Amino acid sequence: MKYSVNVPVEQELQFPNRCPFSDQPSPTATLKLKRSSTSMVVPLPGVFLNSYSTTAFWMPAARKIVTLATGFEIMIWLSILGGMGAAVLLATNDGPGGRYAVLFVAGGLVAALGFRVARWFLLSSVRIGKAWNGFMEVSFASESYAKEFSELNRLSLVPA
Repeated sequence: MKYSVNVPVEQELQFPNRCPFSDQPSPTATLKLKRSSTSMVVPLPGVFLNSYSTTAFWMPAARKIVTLATGFEIMIWLSILGGMGAAVLLATNDGPGGRYAVLFVAGGLVAALGFRVARWFLLSSVRIGKAWNGFMEVSFASESYAKEFSELNRLSLVPA
């Protein structure tokens, strides 16, 4: 069950003295949670009209969680670029391996998807929603963390 708190976008917040992802006391690092959404794409002659929004939320987290999340994010890009680089190297060689170059691109994309899923599982205990009317919805998996966070900031807690 998720517990949601409607958080003002332009307000300084106080956080409980523990990591919401691992429940370790006294987190020493900060982690940026980001949500991007495209609500509308309209093709016009010569251009696309795109309604795109990004919501970001910085929160304290254990250094181990931040390191793992950053590592997964880096590995997503390295696997994509590595698959493309290996494909280019194989395609430019005159050997028989050139016809399998596309498999490295596909392998890089599959590896990137795997790292993205791993990062999602690591950070799934806290989710942020789209911003609206100066607020954004932040959902916590831990009821005690959500209650403490809402009490520290005098915000309402909504069980979802």
